[in-house]
Order: sequence, then C-alpha cells, then structure tokens
Amino acid sequence: MTQTRAEVFDIPQPFEIPLDMLVVVDNSAEIAPYKGAIEQALTTAGDYLAKDGGWSNMHLGVVTADVDCDGTDGVTWRTDPAMTSSRFLIDWRHPNGTRSSNIGSGENVGSVLARMASPAATGCGVSRPFDAVGRALADQQFRRDGADLIVVMLTAVDETSAMSPTDFADLLRGAPGVNGRLFVSMAGPGTVETQERFAQVWQAFPQRALVTTIDGSLDDAAMLGVRRGPGWWGDGDMCSQEPLLDQDPAADGVQPSCAFRDVLLSPTTSEVIYEHTLPACNGTNAPCWRVKEVDDKQVCDGHSHGLVMHFDRLELPPAGTHTVGECEAEVVDGDL
Repeated sequence: MTQTRAEVFDIPQPFEIPLDMLVVVDNSAEIAPYKGAIEQALTTAGDYLAKDGGWSNMHLGVVTADVDCDGTDGVTWRTDPAMTSSRFLIDWRHPNGTRSSNIGSGENVGSVLARMASPAATGCGVSRPFDAVGRALADQQFRRDGADLIVVMLTAVDETSAMSPTDFADLLRGAPGVNGRLFVSMAGPGTVETQERFAQVWQAFPQRALVTTIDGSLDDAAMLGVRRGPGWWGDGDMCSQEPLLDQDPAADGVQPSCAFRDVLLSPTTSEVIYEHTLPACNGTNAPCWRVKEVDDKQVCDGHSHGLVMHFDRLELPPAGTHTVGECEAEVVDGDL
C-alpha cells in the first residue's frame, strides 16, 4: 500500500497595482495652437497604456484647468461620446483575456483619451492646474487608494492656483497611498526656467517629475510614468516539492488530490477578512486550481516531477491574499 503525507502550500497571490491617470488641460484661448500636439501626445500615451503588457486596470480622467470659471465651486470633467458611463475612461483587462470598459469595443483608448484632452479653448483664461488636481483627486470614484498616480498638467498661460506649490507637493506626496507610485509632469508657457511654480513642485519629486515647455514636443510630458509599465507583485504559482499522489494513473497527466482556498488576513489583527474555497479546474469554473507539468525541470529547482500548482482566475484577488492548502503526496524511500 502506498504511504502518503500532506504537502502544505502557502502561496502569496499576485495583484496588479492599478493606474489612475489625470490630465489637466488649460481651457484658455491661448491653448488653441497646441491642440494638435496635445492630441498626438495623448494618443501615443493611451495606445501605450492599452497595449499588450501595459496596464490592465486603468482610470483615465481629464479635467480643465479653469476652476470656478463659471462661478461654481467645482472642476469640469471632459468626457467623450464613446464613453457609456462615468466622468472618466475605465479600461480593465481581466487575467482570462476578457475586458471591461466604458468605451465601445471598436474604440481605441488612445483616440478616446486624445479627444477627451483636446482643448476647447473656450474658458475664461484662468489656469489653475494645482487646484483642479486637488478637486479631481477628491473624487473617490476616480481616485483609488494604492493605485499608481500619473498627473499631467498642460497649460499655455501661467499657473495661478490658490494652492501653493508646497501644499500641492504635500497633496501629491500623500496621494498614491499604499503600494502606489507617483509621477507628475508639467508643461507651461515660456521656458522651463520661468515656470517657477512648476519648478518648485519638480524640486519635491526630482526623480518622478518633469517640467517642460508647452511650445515643444509634449510626448515626454504625456509619457512620464507611462513607460515605467504596471506595478506587479508576485506570480501566484508554486512548485510542488513532493511527488504528488496520482489518483488516476490511467488518465493523462497527474491527477492529484488537493484542497485550496484563498485567505486574506487583517494586517493588524490577523483576523480573516476574506476566504474563498477553490475547486479543481474543469475549464469553466475559475477561480480554481490545477497542476501544470513543466518540461524544464529547472523551473522547479531540478525536481524530477516538475509539477507547478497554478490558479486560473477571471480577476486578481484582493492585495495581500494567500492561497493556502495541501495535496496528498507519496512517501518515497528515505522520507520516513
């Protein structure tokens, strides 16, 4: 009779750090000559974001810099007819290849973002990007705690926000939250040297900020942070360290006996916040578990059986989730 024992697994699961990107566009008449450059730069950035290997969980918002221009205490979100809901573009590609978005399936993220950012140049001539960012980030539907944050400010007239550069830097410093990264780019009139308020913000984040002129190429301003790619944590797989017991040797591949569940614990109290039992995969029941056999045994540190515990998912679990469980493994000579 084959002797067995349990191989225990505790596997940290992957999560992608989402992206919130906010573009602030001057709405004064002076911005009109830069309309083409803005559209081109934002098309490039949007296409890069949405490409294979780019971010898969995005909120992309555009607001105008003419805060309170109409006498109301608010900020104006720019939308596009392609958007079916919300004030900002939502694009979410799931791990199984499906996609959730508030733009039509035939629409291109780069083209929609460019149309959203295309300046109307019909504002009152006031440009207050700092204030616009502050009010937009207060929108809890747009801004997600822990998401990467990219802020792009484009103006053809001087920045005149009530918020000081120091207060604005403090606002940005606290905005990304846990796990998130911050990138901020600013393009204004004149030379880089004359943009004193933008320069003060750059000094607070010299490795993550950019100041450039609205008169030059805007590609660098639009792409700052975008080229860094999405932040990921973990891959969610783990090699079996034991020869798993095959429940059906006549079937193709190893048919193990395993039990797994997703568990999320409170970081402060260790109490269970979330728990979900995972079934064995049958092709239609994700999230679920299955065993992958790898030909390259070095993937599993040279173990001859080369078995990897893998988890199929429609969406990634909450950040901090571990998949815990056990599989029945054979006891070989010398193990007892």
